[in-house]
Amino acid sequence: MKEMRVWADQSINEEDHFNRTSIFVWFVFCLLTGVRPNNGLGKTYNIDLEMGWLVINDKPVKKVKSDRLIPLCPTLVKHLAVYRDYLIDYQAKHQSNHVISATIDDIRLGNDEALLKLLSERAPTFNAPILKDIKRGDAYHMTKHIIDANPYWTRHFVRTQLEKLGVSLSLINTVIGHEKARQEVLGRCSSSSKADIKRVASAFEQIAEQLGLTDLKINHYPNSNHVGISPAEVDHANR
Repeated sequence: MKEMRVWADQSINEEDHFNRTSIFVWFVFCLLTGVRPNNGLGKTYNIDLEMGWLVINDKPVKKVKSDRLIPLCPTLVKHLAVYRDYLIDYQAKHQSNHVISATIDDIRLGNDEALLKLLSERAPTFNAPILKDIKRGDAYHMTKHIIDANPYWTRHFVRTQLEKLGVSLSLINTVIGHEKARQEVLGRCSSSSKADIKRVASAFEQIAEQLGLTDLKINHYPNSNHVGISPAEVDHANR
């Protein structure tokens, strides 16, 4: 993760920095929640930074909706809050791009919009970048020179670390979504309380410490000039 942070800070321009920073935070999000790294994860209306909760349904192929709760540890809350400010700062620097501005407004207001975004191809109508949800393939292609593995490794890593930290198997299954049907914490057959799940946040914080994420910061690109998206990042972002 430190290498990924350095990779972001060594970006060749502002838009390159935006995409690399977004991918870095995407991995932080996956590593400190155990969510399935599906496309466009993390709707802003499901993220409560003040209370430290994530409500998620990352099983899109299931016929029965199965929302569950995941506690947000302090380090993840800090990263998501700073990333949200990073988006707002980018919006302020590029007010003429009304499409991006409208998307970031939806994120800022907590509407039906994924928090984590990539700058993608230029819209043909006004020749400017637009925002798109991050796909698992984007994360893989953009970071395979650092970690050449399917991003699902984050999920297996989280489960292993929670086991090592002594979290009970039933709580692990509840948090990462391996519980049986109708046994989710929001289901009528749940065996775990919200208080039980909230305590798992301390285990996620220990994982953050092990990964050095408590000390890593999101830095703004030093040059605020709008200089255009790099061809390599456009290619990665569109895969």
